[in-house]
Amino acid sequence: MKLNFFAPLFIAGLLGVSVMAAPNPNFHIFLLIGQSNMEGVPAPDDIDLVTDPRVQVLSYAGYTAPANPTWMTASPPLHSGYLGVGPGDYFAKTLVAALPAGDSIGLVPCAISGVDIDFFRKGITSARRNQFTIQQGNDYYATGAYQMVLDRAKFAQERGVIEGILFHQGESNMGQATWVGQVREIVTDLRTDLGLPNLPFVAGELLYKGCCSTHNFRVKQIPDSISYSAVVSAALDESATWGPDVVGLPAYTGDTYKAHFNLEAQRELGRRYAKKMIPLLPAGTVSSVHQVTKGVARLQVQSAQGGLNVTCAGGCEEVSLLGLDGKVVQVSQDPAGFVGTKNVGRGLYTLRARNSRGDVQSRLISVVK
Repeated sequence: MKLNFFAPLFIAGLLGVSVMAAPNPNFHIFLLIGQSNMEGVPAPDDIDLVTDPRVQVLSYAGYTAPANPTWMTASPPLHSGYLGVGPGDYFAKTLVAALPAGDSIGLVPCAISGVDIDFFRKGITSARRNQFTIQQGNDYYATGAYQMVLDRAKFAQERGVIEGILFHQGESNMGQATWVGQVREIVTDLRTDLGLPNLPFVAGELLYKGCCSTHNFRVKQIPDSISYSAVVSAALDESATWGPDVVGLPAYTGDTYKAHFNLEAQRELGRRYAKKMIPLLPAGTVSSVHQVTKGVARLQVQSAQGGLNVTCAGGCEEVSLLGLDGKVVQVSQDPAGFVGTKNVGRGLYTLRARNSRGDVQSRLISVVK
C-alpha cells in the first residue's frame, strides 16, 4: 500500500487543529530584567526613534504583561513603564548590525522600576510586594515577577530561540552580601525552567557617582559566581576598575535619587552589553555581510546625502577602526583605503572614513578569527 505522508496535515485541517510552525533559529531572543535603569529613564531623541524591522519587542505596558502579548517593531520605551531609552535599545541596534541579513532580534522586556531582587526570585514574596502591581492579563501574581518572566520567555520560545539575559538591578539592594547569591539563584531557575543550562547572562554596573555606587563591588563578583556570564562596566573608560575616584558614565540631570544614567550613557551601556554578549553566543551566531576576515580588510564606504561622495578605495584621506568604546584601534592614511586587522581581536568595531572636505561616514563591522 502506498503511504500518503500529507494525509495527517489534511486531516488536521479538517478537524480545525492548528499546526504550529517550529521556532525560527534565526530569531535571536533576549530577556531584559531589572529595575529602572533597565527600563531607562531618559526620554528618547529623534535619532533614538529610528526603527529597524529586524528588531522586535514583545508588548509590555507598564507593569502589565498582556495575557496575549504581540511582537512589534522595537522603539523606546520598550517597557513603557518609565520614560524611555534603556540598554536594550542600543544593545539590539548594535547586535543586529553584526547578524546575517536574514536574522532578527526579539527583546522581551521584564523590568520593573524600583523593585528589589526578591521580586524576581522563584517562590519568594518580597517584603515590598504591596508597593507594586504585577499583572498578567486579568490575573495578579500573588508573590512576584518570576512567573511573569517565565511565561513571557516561554511565549517567546514559540517564535524563536532565547540566547541571553540582560540584567541591570541592585540599587534597591545596595551593598547586600546576599545579593550575588540571589542573582545566581534566579539565573539557575530560569536556565532550568527554560531548558537552557548555558544561557548567557550579562549584568551591568551601577552609576559610579550616585546613591548606590558601592554596590559595584557586588556586581563585579558575578562572573566568579555565575557561569557563562559577564559584567558591563559603567566607567567612562570601560577598561578602568570601579573605585570612588574613577569617572563613570554620566548621570541623568535632575535625578533626586542619584541613581540613573543619562541618554548618552544608556546608548553606550547598550553597545557595551552587545560587546559582552557576543563572545557568549553560540559559535557562528555573529557572521554577516559586515564581517571581515583576519588580515587586511578593504573598506567600502557608500555615499550618503550631504555626506561622502567617495569610496574608501579611491579617495578616503583617513580610515580608522574604533572599538565600541570610541578608542582608535587602527588608523590608516593609505589613499587606497586599506586598514590592517591582523592584530585586531575578534569583536564589533566602528569603521570610520574621512574625505578631504572633512566629511565623515561610519559603519559597524564584525571582525572574526
